[in-house]
This record gives sequence, C-alpha cells and structure tokens, in this order.
Amino acid sequence: MNIRTSLCTIPAVAAFSLFMVAGSAYACRCGDGIFDPNPVACNPIEECDDGNLIDGDGCSSTCKIEPLCGDGNLDPGEACDDGNNIDGDGCSANCTIEAYCGDGILNDGEECDDGNRMDGDGCDSNCMIEPYCGDGTLDPGEQCDDGNNVDGDGCSAKCETEQMGGEGCTPGYWRQDQHFDSWVGYSPDDLFSSVFEDAFPGMTLRDVVWIRGGDLNALGRHTVAALLNATSGDVDYGQSTADVIHAFNAVYPEGPFEPLKDDFASYNESGCPLN
Repeated sequence: MNIRTSLCTIPAVAAFSLFMVAGSAYACRCGDGIFDPNPVACNPIEECDDGNLIDGDGCSSTCKIEPLCGDGNLDPGEACDDGNNIDGDGCSANCTIEAYCGDGILNDGEECDDGNRMDGDGCDSNCMIEPYCGDGTLDPGEQCDDGNNVDGDGCSAKCETEQMGGEGCTPGYWRQDQHFDSWVGYSPDDLFSSVFEDAFPGMTLRDVVWIRGGDLNALGRHTVAALLNATSGDVDYGQSTADVIHAFNAVYPEGPFEPLKDDFASYNESGCPLN
C-alpha cells in the first residue's frame, strides 16, 4: 500500500495528521511531547505540548496554553498570583491570599506586625518585638530611656543622657532632719512604694535615702534625692518628677541599676542651691 492509499484510509476525526517529511510519513500528535506549530502538519495548531493530555498543568489536553497558578497573571478563580508556587510570601502555592509577617495584621505566631520586614523599629523582620530607644525600657547600649524620642527632656532621641538644668542636692542633704522642711510634695514618712515600684518593702523615703550599700541600694538613695530635687521649685533640676519615677520603674526589677544611679548622681551632685 502506498502513502496516498494509507492517507485516504485515515478517518477525518483521527487524533493526528500526517504529512511528508523527506519522503516519509510524519505524525503530529498532541501529547507526544513534541511541539510543532506547523499549520500544515498539525490541525489544530499546537500552542504547547507537554507530553500528556491532562488539563490544568498549563498546557491543555488539546495542546492549548491555559491559565496556571504561578504564571504571574491573575486569572479567574485566583485570589492572587505572584509568579511562583511558594507558600509563605503572601500568595500561597494555590494562589490564595495568606497571612504573612509584614502584612500589618497581627497573625498567629506573631508578637507584632508593623507592616514591614525591617529590623530596628521595635518589630523585627520575623515579627518579634525587639528593644528600641523610646520603649521606656533601659536596654543595653542606652544611657537612658524615658519612653519617647524627644530631645531636650533629659534623655535624648538617641537615648543618651542630656544635661538639663545645673542644680541638684545630694542624698546627704535630703536625709538631714534640718532639711525636711525643704521636702515639697512628699513627706519623709511616705512609703517608697507609694511613689515607685516596691523595691524596698515597708521602707519610707527617709529610710531609703539613708540606706547603705551599692547597686540597688545606691540607686534607691539617688532616686529619692532625684525625686526631691525634681519637685523642689527652688532647684533648677535637669529632670521632671515624672521622668524620675518613670526611669526608676523602667529598670526595676531587672536592672541594670548602675547606669541610672550614675545618671541621677550626675544631676544630684551638680550643686545644691538650698541652705
């Protein structure tokens, strides 16, 4: 049987077509994995051929390009399409919108989400809370932290101590009985815990300003002196009453206590204008 005869015996609805290539018959068949866009050889013309007759994989059962999740085009039925099939980037492998760190929504497993993936702004790139200047907590590398990023209030926007005012009286001044009449707003018999965190249970302000020792005790003495300097209208002190209370409560009980003690001491020892 010659090629003309064989061609005539092939039904018109055959799944492939034949044509002559170098004197032999060539079959163009959708699904054979051979892409041939030749309009003579293939009817209908192939737009793709991925070696199967399965729909939904980007090349249809009739060898036509079909929409595919991950092709970067938002096709019907897709909520998103970011050009890949990776989960965890805001658009899932199924082209559905998914929660992710940096979307500005507090999702399960996140301590925070500020709408970005940047470190150093209080919420890190993994959506975990991180220390930062202005959070009200004295963190490593900070000389102070008064809960804001404002200059000119004794603690700068970079959490460095600013020298404000130029006067301050020492703990030794404030604990003397003859100077009790200089106490303004507070009484020597007021409990320390009525003003600050209860670092010295049952002790009065007078007890704490008299307490001996270093570390927390030293901080306690200078904290009481700082409080009295700040409330006195006759002392041009570098910190406000609120600053003093906030600063102490921010470091207690975790510490460290020495940096704040040194900070208060620098103010308290700057020169007492009171008799």
